[in-house]
Amino acid sequence: MMTTIWRTRAEALILDRTEIRQAHLAEALRTLRTGVPRLEVLDAGMPATTLQWTGQPVHPSEPLGSVFWDFLGLADAPDADILTFARRVGPLQWPEVGVGEQDSTTPAASPELTTTTTHDDKVPTPLMTEPLRTWRMYARGLRALYDLMDPALPRNSEILTWSVAPAAIPFWLADPNRDAEPLEEGWLGSFVMAHYGLGIDPGMESIAWEDRLLLAALAAARVGPAHPADPRAGLVYTLPGTPLNAADGDGGVLWQVRGLAPILIASLAFAVRTQERPRCTRCGRPAAVVTRGPRAGHAWYGDHELCRALSRAETLMQTEQRRAARHSRQADENGA
Repeated sequence: MMTTIWRTRAEALILDRTEIRQAHLAEALRTLRTGVPRLEVLDAGMPATTLQWTGQPVHPSEPLGSVFWDFLGLADAPDADILTFARRVGPLQWPEVGVGEQDSTTPAASPELTTTTTHDDKVPTPLMTEPLRTWRMYARGLRALYDLMDPALPRNSEILTWSVAPAAIPFWLADPNRDAEPLEEGWLGSFVMAHYGLGIDPGMESIAWEDRLLLAALAAARVGPAHPADPRAGLVYTLPGTPLNAADGDGGVLWQVRGLAPILIASLAFAVRTQERPRCTRCGRPAAVVTRGPRAGHAWYGDHELCRALSRAETLMQTEQRRAARHSRQADENGA
């Protein structure tokens, strides 16, 4: 049965969106999974390493409770860690328009329709490709935007530059001519220099720069606002997704969200609002609360075991240096 593009898109918009409500991220993401297509890695170990997602089989990811915090760590991670993470959660950006939407009555964005094959129906053609460096850029940008939203942190040039990336990268990935104009740090920096602190639109002068970037990142990831009947519900967003024929342990419907980016950006908005993870007093990065939260005037490391170990070693070294200095003074006094 034939159908028009507008009708297919309307059906997908009506049927294929789900809600995510503000809460601790493990709870907020409890009923969500990402779709994980088959992955092939091209030019592994090279600067141009590329993740090529080839469609079938598409399976749901593992639970996503810590995916936001894990993803922030990829900004400084080796390529192997990024590839391992990608195999667990699928692509950053799912194509907005699915293959075959002109001749199908099923919503075009469903994973089954976004897979194509070559003329012999045996070799899958790429569903999408993502340069591995884009994953690191997105992680670095997401971390920068998270830091920019924290009023306690100073705004430096690096944070300002990279905080544009979450809004820009999804559009660059979707550009069929993206290879003709690579997305570089230089463009991010020049954009900030041109617009930071300026009223781009006179009607938007009251919107802070960090809020503009968060709004843009939400829109780029196709995360939309929802309007809960109960105003006490906090933030509520809608994400592009497909219901799975499965339920979570509490009987709720599981949803497969198309692309990791919507999950990450919605999680960012929640994490900023709830301050789910305080910052380690040594490295300044978010840390999970293990036994107790931070207390004013006290060092706090959360789950940063390395920071705790380094601080303990420095304390022992300082104690030893003070002891040695005291003994030296005593020896000098006795000699006199």
